[in-house]
Amino acid sequence: MHELSLAQAVVEAVAERTGGARVTLVRLEIGRLSGVVVESIAFCFDLVTEGTALEGAVLEVGEPPGRCRCRGCGTAFETGDPLVLCPACDGADVAVLSGRQMLIASVEVESACAAPAAARSTATPDAGPDTTTGSGPDPEAATGSGPGTNPDARPGTTTDPVAAGPSPSSSGSWPATTTSPSSTGRGWPGGASSRST
Repeated sequence: MHELSLAQAVVEAVAERTGGARVTLVRLEIGRLSGVVVESIAFCFDLVTEGTALEGAVLEVGEPPGRCRCRGCGTAFETGDPLVLCPACDGADVAVLSGRQMLIASVEVESACAAPAAARSTATPDAGPDTTTGSGPDPEAATGSGPGTNPDARPGTTTDPVAAGPSPSSSGSWPATTTSPSSTGRGWPGGASSRST
């Protein structure tokens, strides 16, 4: 059967282009002047798709009419009759412009759903501090504002930002007032308890 070989060719072409993905819909365009019986194509399609990625796929067939032009009188017309005659002059010298094609118009495949974001993200027990949010052992140092805390310093002591060097904030300027009393009650060098810069 002519339609059987055509259906087999369609299935092989679709399977090759989709890479084994499950196909749910195949749309064909078969011109009315092609001589292909659409009912036979549909029957053979169900047979040849068994055991393939196209099994169970829906087949949709569009049948556009033939477009022709008479070479004798120049009349352009459409027809679905395989015996093409000019309706104006009954001439048989007719050029068929379209209507004999058989095309795979489109294919739809079944795509797997993406995993939820919560399922894709996994917690790492030994992960370090999250510096993007400023969390961790030194949040002020992570954001770049205010006096930082020295993790190697003894308990009860703080680091003098003047002695440690400039530490501008994220906006490029110091805070209006910085206070850093020591554990012994002494203030900044020079006796000042606070320093405005």
